Amino acid sequence: MKVVFCGPPHSGKSVFIANLIDKLPTDAYTIIRACPDGEGNWSNNKNQNETSIVRKKGKFTKSFIEDACKAIDNQTNKIVLVDVGGIMSKENEEVFKHCDSFVVLSSDEKKKEEWLKFGQELGLECLGSLDSSLEGQEEIYSMQPYLQGRIAGMERGKVLKDSQVINTIVSDIVKKSRYGEKSEKKTRTLLEL
Repeated sequence: MKVVFCGPPHSGKSVFIANLIDKLPTDAYTIIRACPDGEGNWSNNKNQNETSIVRKKGKFTKSFIEDACKAIDNQTNKIVLVDVGGIMSKENEEVFKHCDSFVVLSSDEKKKEEWLKFGQELGLECLGSLDSSLEGQEEIYSMQPYLQGRIAGMERGKVLKDSQVINTIVSDIVKKSRYGEKSEKKTRTLLEL
């Protein structure tokens, strides 16, 4: 399962992924940063002064996108998390074409709908469409046809330990990736020995 995390700039995509991976099985996922914004898990460091010193933004180039798409295609883990830039561009369109599902995060309702349409028109399955905010309470609005809700506290350096929204997305990703099947096959093989 190759999941794109998308939405406009400053929606909390990188923060969301940093919190998401704390809940995923450690041997199940790979993260691909398909945006040259200089961010990674380290950018969710509590000391944001350190982070701003280290972070170096790059630019989209043809070779950058080709390398990102090859990295997505060559992953062997059951779960590939893909962090993209905040603009609906040809570069992001190319990245989407190498994935099968997506999650939208946005603090702007109109942009959230635009990203939802962008992903669906490219044939990807939407796993979640989330309003993101720095403050307030998180909430799940609906589970049909995909998770719809609000994720709050999307601030760099913040750990969302008890997020029902993140737990729900993790559960869905693990189930749809068929991660457990890998473990069951290993267990059967070991029992047969």
